[in-house]
Formats: sequence, structure tokens, C-alpha cells
Amino acid sequence: GMSEWHEQHFLQGTTGRTRILFFRHGQSEANLNHGLISGRQVQSKLSPLGEKQAKALGVFLQANAIRLDAYFASSAVRTKCTAALCLNECDWYDPKQLIISEELLEMDMGHWVGLKREDVYSKETFDQIKAAPWDFSAPGGESQRQVEERLARYFAGTVLKQANDLHNERADGSEVVIGIFGHCIATACFLRGILCSHPSMTWKICNDNTAITELTYSPKDGWFVNRLNS
Repeated sequence: GMSEWHEQHFLQGTTGRTRILFFRHGQSEANLNHGLISGRQVQSKLSPLGEKQAKALGVFLQANAIRLDAYFASSAVRTKCTAALCLNECDWYDPKQLIISEELLEMDMGHWVGLKREDVYSKETFDQIKAAPWDFSAPGGESQRQVEERLARYFAGTVLKQANDLHNERADGSEVVIGIFGHCIATACFLRGILCSHPSMTWKICNDNTAITELTYSPKDGWFVNRLNS
């Protein structure tokens, strides 16, 4: 069941207080084609507006003295560019410290990529999704459960491990802040796992371009969602 899944994948945290900031990428060329299913489209570049959004995000971090102790980005062009343009505005940024990973990529929409939404999302398809929202996948693509498992595995093995290394190095009880430059649906799937909410709600979690979603973990109280799509 989902409660067992939650315990298996999302109860692991860090030895000290950790803040996770998810940043969705800036507007991409694929985002401009609202009528088409985009999915991963790893080569899709930022639009001119997307580049401005990424720089503005960095200006915001710098102006508000938000310093990231570690930063990760998916291997998609739009997220790597968002990370670089954003972090270049921050005086603490070290490009060699940016970690790029395929594990943070958007949900794979398989054979549906590039097809018209109106052609794909028929009543029959919606009925199939409603019947099994957690395990439904596009042909050749990923389900919500698979995306959750991918991100949870990467968090446990890499992101939270790095946070713990920093906690152990400092040994002063201070908060570790980590930035993740990622994607709309992948982040929503991770949030669903944290909240243990019904999979039919995942698509209703809004995540705009360069919006910030903030989670905190404390050993005493576990995970909290502090900000969503802000």
C-alpha cells in the first residue's frame, strides 16, 4: 500500500535540519507549444523570457542572502541553463560544484512526446488514468510511481547523503540548504510521495517557471512543505 511505500521511500532524512529548494526551470521553447505534449525533451532550450526569469531568480537569491550549500540540476538543457544563469548572479557560486544528473529529469512521456494533447487525451485515455493514476504511463514512458521511486532513490543515495556529509563536517547544528533545478511533474511526484496524497491530485500541484517550492526536514519532526510555487 501507499503508507508502506511512503515509509520505505520517504522517511529517510538527515542528521540535522535541512532545507530543500526546488526551482523549476525558466520558460522553455517547448513551454510555448501548449497544445503539444513535451515530457522530457532534453534538448529544448530556454526562451528569451526563460533566460530573464533564470537571472531574476539568481538576483532574488543574492538579494535575500539565500546561500545554497549544494546545488543539483537535471541533465536537460533548460535546467542546466537555468541553474547556470541563476547561480551566476550569486557571489558564492562555484560552477565546479554544480552536480548534473539524469535522475532529476522530467517524467518520460514516451511515444506521446510531440503529439497534440487533444488527440491523446481522449475520454478513453482519461478513464484509464482515473482507474490507475499512480501506475498509468504513456506508451514507452514512466508512471508517477516510477518517477517518485527514481527521485526518492537519488535523494537517499546522493542529495541527502551530501547534506549529511555537510552536517557532519560542520558539527555545529546549523541548517544545510540545498537547491534542485528541476521540472514541474517530477517535483510534483516527489511532493506526492512526501505528503502521501492521492495520485489523482499530483497533476493539480502547480509549479510555474522558476517558481520556488521549499521543503524542510528535521530529525525531530520529519518533512514539512514550507512554500509551494512561490
